[in-house]
Amino acid sequence: MSYFGGANGKTGTRNDVVTDAKILLGLLSDQTKGMSNEQMVQQPNGIKNHALWNMGHIAVTLDGVVAMLGGQKTLNADWDKLFGGGSQPVADMKAYPTLEQMQKTLESLSNKAFEMYVNAPSDLLRSANPHAKMMPACPTLGSMVVFLLSGHIGVHVGQISVWRRAMGKDPLF
Repeated sequence: MSYFGGANGKTGTRNDVVTDAKILLGLLSDQTKGMSNEQMVQQPNGIKNHALWNMGHIAVTLDGVVAMLGGQKTLNADWDKLFGGGSQPVADMKAYPTLEQMQKTLESLSNKAFEMYVNAPSDLLRSANPHAKMMPACPTLGSMVVFLLSGHIGVHVGQISVWRRAMGKDPLF
């Protein structure tokens, strides 16, 4: 699922946001390439947010973006419990989907979220952000979606980078 360098040849603000998200997801994919399921849940040096939790958290967020843009969520409530805000990562692979399942889920949800964002009516994107806690920073639904597809994914890709180094792997960037 590597998206690194994932520009699709389309430009304009919405396409640029999607290209950014694809690059970030490509970095995520590259950082976890060759890792086993068991490695994905390790918490070296006290790092709580292991790579699989970060990936699941991004998936739950993408599912939320789909819902904000008028689509149907596809992940069940178990995903929210495992990966939603306030969830606590555990170093037990039995608690999680496999890396392969996670990659397929991320690919499917990202494609759906990207398509919905690029095609969203401008009036919808200009509407008020439904998340009151984030309204001061992101007053519109559109600004919230841009943050979730760029900054939020970037934060978690950065956490995976730190996790990767703690796992004794060479940095990729």
